[in-house]
Amino acid sequence: MMIRVRWLGKQSVKDIEARTDIAVARGEEQVFVFEPLPTFRFSHDHDMNFLRVQRKYFEEYRAEQGIDLTRTRDGGGLLYQGPGQLIVWPIIRIQRDFWPSHARSIFEETMVRFLRSYGVYAFRHEPTFISSGVWVDDHNELRKIGFFASRFSKINNGMTILSRGCAVNISPDLRPFELINPCNIPGAHVSSVARLTGSSPDIDEALGSELVVTFSQVVREWTDGKISIPHMMLV
Repeated sequence: MMIRVRWLGKQSVKDIEARTDIAVARGEEQVFVFEPLPTFRFSHDHDMNFLRVQRKYFEEYRAEQGIDLTRTRDGGGLLYQGPGQLIVWPIIRIQRDFWPSHARSIFEETMVRFLRSYGVYAFRHEPTFISSGVWVDDHNELRKIGFFASRFSKINNGMTILSRGCAVNISPDLRPFELINPCNIPGAHVSSVARLTGSSPDIDEALGSELVVTFSQVVREWTDGKISIPHMMLV
């Protein structure tokens, strides 16, 4: 069975979430790859307590910059997402013995390998901050560069679907991140490929394909072949 990989270009997180919910309900396996339109996203009211600035200034900044505020159901706290990020968002069927920790390991390893190909050495399981995602040493400062979220959904036939995925900072504007404590982590800051290397690849279908290929390889390795994504084609 071919799992369709869709390069969607610039998309709102809210629209992608709606498309994902429809695909999950139908049991349709596919992978969305996109560059998000600018938004601050949160899941719970208390997430807004993790602003670094006064709420009034935050709202004024959003209005001036044209940044949405989106409530999601993914958890993960308060986060900015926008142009310059690359997101891979799979919707795949999983085995009964596949656990949330497996998803976290797969997505984090995917980001580590992908970033390495662009001269960025990221790492997982940083004990300084109890948070998923991947981190880098940015001029002797620990900063986050990759983000992860997942959801497990059971549908009518008893099948379990894994959805959501990972976001990598290629060349986003980092100023919006400074208005918040990303992922509700006090004192945390973020980095990007552009900040670390002085250059960055274009975010396009080809780059999305690279990230998807890396994800497919890691899935096969970490599940000992129990989950296979044998045929992927960007359409």
